[in-house]
Amino acid sequence: MRVSTMSGVVFAAALLATSGVTSSGIAAAEPTKTAAGDSATVATLGRFLHSDTIDVPGADGGPREGGTMTLRLRGEPLEVYCVDFHHPTHTGVRYSETDWKKTTLSGNRDAGKIAWILNHSYPGTTIHRIASTTGIRGLTADAAAAATQAAIWHFSDKVDARPRNPSAARLTDWLESHATKLAEPRPSLRLSPSHSAGKPGEKIGPITLTTSAAEVRLRTSAPSGVQVVDEHGAPVSTASDGDKLFISANSTNSVNSENSANSANSENSTAVRNAKLAATATVKVPVGRAFTAQDAATQTMILAGSAPVSLAAEATVEWIPPREALSSPAARHHSPAAAPHLAQTGSSATPLFAITASLFVAMGGAMVFFCCRGRLPFRRCARRR
Repeated sequence: MRVSTMSGVVFAAALLATSGVTSSGIAAAEPTKTAAGDSATVATLGRFLHSDTIDVPGADGGPREGGTMTLRLRGEPLEVYCVDFHHPTHTGVRYSETDWKKTTLSGNRDAGKIAWILNHSYPGTTIHRIASTTGIRGLTADAAAAATQAAIWHFSDKVDARPRNPSAARLTDWLESHATKLAEPRPSLRLSPSHSAGKPGEKIGPITLTTSAAEVRLRTSAPSGVQVVDEHGAPVSTASDGDKLFISANSTNSVNSENSANSANSENSTAVRNAKLAATATVKVPVGRAFTAQDAATQTMILAGSAPVSLAAEATVEWIPPREALSSPAARHHSPAAAPHLAQTGSSATPLFAITASLFVAMGGAMVFFCCRGRLPFRRCARRR
């Protein structure tokens, strides 16, 4: 039995060593890093514009002030509500427009109801029209804003928020009972992906334009010969939502010539190595778009009132000369020309064979040692169970 015990220890140790060798060739994945927002729409949070007192039973800190706040985007004031009751906020925080899935609304089945409330209450709908539709009298801008915020918190954070103003409380009840789900609004202006690469002579893309604008102006920042083209290769200077764009360099441009590759590392090389695509438009940011803080863990905001704003989005492309690509370790590893022999996958087999041989030697030595220590004939020890 002592022989079996030692053999098991040696075997386990060998397995651990083998495991260490086979796993040494596996690179650990780095955490994916994402920005708070994903568009060029960056704004700064201001103060309350219209608000009133809201009671939230069980909430720390007692009654809350709730209503519309200002979000200044390129000098234009926008109105937003909060969709993140459990986190604080303060003026001066920079926010970026983003998708619901990248905010506290991710996975919230009632997010569409919040969009409905924004489109049917203040400030998207006038006080007069709200009163006419609901039959509620005595509403003011402050009361309507507090009522709307309370109804939004009901769906965003599942809290029982009630405005102190009786008319506002009635409007909150009406909004919660009538809300139906609407689709998430489209981004105001986005180019995706924001960075692309390809070989000289190739058109790089597609770069997809997503926008709520009717028309977007396009331009490139690069030497002559580089142009924006559509899926058919035709030059374009404007585009609309859903268009797929490509960056192309004509045959006279240095990115397409053999001399470009030969002179890629020359100090005097004038080869085009990269270009920028800029999209600009006057956009009314859609009501219901979310905004998250860029540099602080504060409340997520959602747009309630908008105005036309001049926005810009940008994407970069890069041409990688063939010889430069082949000179990189990654290219040599994956290139058939650089590795004519059979490719190796996983870890080297040599360490595994060496450890396997060591395993058998160690097991045999352990058996001999204990048999001799117990003064038993080897043949009996070998048969013993």
